[in-house]
Amino acid sequence: MVVEMIYEMRSFIFVLIVTILALGDTFLRIAELADPEAEGNLPLIGFWSSAAFSYQMSLGDFDTGAFGERAYFMVYLFFIINTMFNTIVMFNLLISIMMEAYGRIAGDALGAAYQEKCRMIAENSYLISDSAKLEQTKQGKYLIMAFEKAPPKKETPEEMIKYIKEGMQKLLKGKAEPSSP
Repeated sequence: MVVEMIYEMRSFIFVLIVTILALGDTFLRIAELADPEAEGNLPLIGFWSSAAFSYQMSLGDFDTGAFGERAYFMVYLFFIINTMFNTIVMFNLLISIMMEAYGRIAGDALGAAYQEKCRMIAENSYLISDSAKLEQTKQGKYLIMAFEKAPPKKETPEEMIKYIKEGMQKLLKGKAEPSSP
């Protein structure tokens, strides 16, 4: 299930990494161009530290105080872009992708579980003797018919009802399985 969720998120993760790296590079360029004289006093040193700064900002660390008064307008413009896009849009998109994938995976799992239970019933239907099946059928309590393979495809509900009725009649006559027309 976890592997399928990660597989569903592959394009999201790629876009998130690209935006974190791009916005990190933007903050690095702002730090370098804002005051060329302050080479040793830059708030970000290197590409990976700027990517880490952008990632931390995506997670909610909104401290831009290290930039001081350098390119004040540009820092806050990209701060707002990073906040709106990565923090709000991308993580809400992540939540919706995960919910959709979980719903699909959980729905498939429930159907597979029911299918497996039906197979087990069909495989073990020989454990109930024909006389026990006949006794339960005569009392009108249960309809006991299990097929290992799917019955032939019927086009209309009336044909399917007729097929089940034939199976019931054969069961009452002592035969365990209806014949396929």
